Amino acid sequence: MKTILLKSKLFFTASCGVSKFLSIFFIWENVKPNNKGALFNKKLLGFKQNGRFYEGILQKYMGERLGKGAIFVPLESSNVFHKLFKEYKISVKIKKVLDYF
Repeated sequence: MKTILLKSKLFFTASCGVSKFLSIFFIWENVKPNNKGALFNKKLLGFKQNGRFYEGILQKYMGERLGKGAIFVPLESSNVFHKLFKEYKISVKIKKVLDYF
């Protein structure tokens, strides 16, 4: 089995030509109090101020927002996101996903 790093995502190519993609889902509920949630969202998703956009860690590590309270990130950068949830003391569900294509 051969390991390839492509677009910051980890791929495994099996001998039969099937590729597997490893990633992590982070799912969380509403964050209380609201000001804690706002600070968390700014750090995670980024923010716009005075016409300039400051990117969050989701953009830096090539993650995707799936909706309110759910993100999809590559396996190799999942530690950064896990530390952010611990820093803000937010309970989160972590699901590991293996995609074939």
